[in-house]
Amino acid sequence: MCLTKYIKILLFVSLLWASPARLTGSDSNSFNFDIDKDGTTNALTDGLLVIRYLFGFQEASLIENAVSAHATRFTATEIKDYLDANNSFLDVDGDGQVDPLTDGLLVLRYLFGFSGESLILASLSVDAERTTSGEIESYVYTYLDSDGDGVTNPNDAFPLNPQETVDSDGDGVGNNADSFPTNPRESVDTDGDGIGDNGDEFPLNEFEWMDSDGDGVGNNADAFPANVWEWEDSDADGIGDNSDLFPNNAFESADYDADGVGDNSDAFPFDASEVLDTDADGIGNNADLDDDGDGVADDLDIAPGDASISKALAVNLDQVASIGLGNGLEAPAGPQGVDDGTQRVF
Repeated sequence: MCLTKYIKILLFVSLLWASPARLTGSDSNSFNFDIDKDGTTNALTDGLLVIRYLFGFQEASLIENAVSAHATRFTATEIKDYLDANNSFLDVDGDGQVDPLTDGLLVLRYLFGFSGESLILASLSVDAERTTSGEIESYVYTYLDSDGDGVTNPNDAFPLNPQETVDSDGDGVGNNADSFPTNPRESVDTDGDGIGDNGDEFPLNEFEWMDSDGDGVGNNADAFPANVWEWEDSDADGIGDNSDLFPNNAFESADYDADGVGDNSDAFPFDASEVLDTDADGIGNNADLDDDGDGVADDLDIAPGDASISKALAVNLDQVASIGLGNGLEAPAGPQGVDDGTQRVF
């Protein structure tokens, strides 16, 4: 009884409270309990407007001191027209009638935060179809727009977030913030490459998103995207730098005998003691006494690497004899038949 008396006093004071309203506004196409359309639903504005309307208040007495300073539906005519058009939604207890001391009181109590038994005490019609506090709360909540985004709570996937209303892919991220609103596995694309972060192996690199061989280098930058051991080919010879003993020489990549000369240039790729075979006689230059095969020993050949030049070096005849080239190369005798040791060039 005390609670009922308190509410009746509150109603009486609220109905008499007055001050002018300002601002201009527009109508809504769907009903919710934000009667003055300021983006919020409050007991001392929206709740009071509902109960005054149900008591038959009109003109200034309907809206005085009951319209928010931020209202966009604020004139008595706009408020009345809106409530007239949506009168059936005001039947909160579902008895087929709209009454200030049942439906109006239920709306006002709900907006004041009443719940449970205190919400419905002495405020339900004897013919009410919604008879529990849970049913009343559920009904009123259905026609609230808690975040003021223009979409009622049941139709708003994010009823407390004014920036979001829809979550098309059901991933918990609203469409406005979701870079992939139809893909439940993705919502963010940090590097803006069109690949969601969950599927992007390089979410901070707009030029990469996949690493097929798992070597830490993205496919776009990896010269060998299917080879975990290779990713760069500096000389573009098709051999990765890690395997290429000559990574900056496009003509070489291997050195089987480890002599420092690539196999393609090494006449003896399996013999570390040989590299060249100038006369192609199968004997490496290091072991061949006549590299160019011109018949002049390298030690005596003015051009030991060029078979087209077969002139021997100027030598002492004693030196010639010492290497077995004495026949036909003896020096002529001097005036008294004495070898004068003169050097000759052949």
